[in-house]
Amino acid sequence: MNSASSPAPQRIAAITLDERTVIRRSRAIEDERAAAITDLLKDNQFTPVSGRPGPFHLHLAVEENRLVMDIRATQDGSSESIVLRLDGRADDLVGFDKYLAATDKLAAPSSVARAIASGAPAVERIDKLVQLIGREHGITHPAIDRTVSVIDAALARTKVSAA
Repeated sequence: MNSASSPAPQRIAAITLDERTVIRRSRAIEDERAAAITDLLKDNQFTPVSGRPGPFHLHLAVEENRLVMDIRATQDGSSESIVLRLDGRADDLVGFDKYLAATDKLAAPSSVARAIASGAPAVERIDKLVQLIGREHGITHPAIDRTVSVIDAALARTKVSAA
């Protein structure tokens, strides 16, 4: 079977972050972000609901308190978007203690856990990022604030700083 007759791979081939809305961090954090993207691209499978053939280029941006995922087919340039609100309902939130308990069952640790285990002096905090973005838009939530406080205390015990 030649490559012209084989089906297009249903996968994400590239991920880019919107330069206008992504906060740039220290070199170490940028390296960790690049490693996370590399991990996501490795051996992934992805098919949008539309069934559009891949491979795909995924572009992520934050616009008006929403995460915008632009999914563009690399073959023909056709695209579709998924837009998610960044401010969740209270019943959608999971407490950090439940999240932490769930991590004990993971076969592969998160990039933050790997960074801490390898002696990284700083880690990128998504919880803190969500809190800061929310505050920029005048949105706060006690569950997010509690989660940030719990993680702050846990990181203080490990001597790891948040970047």
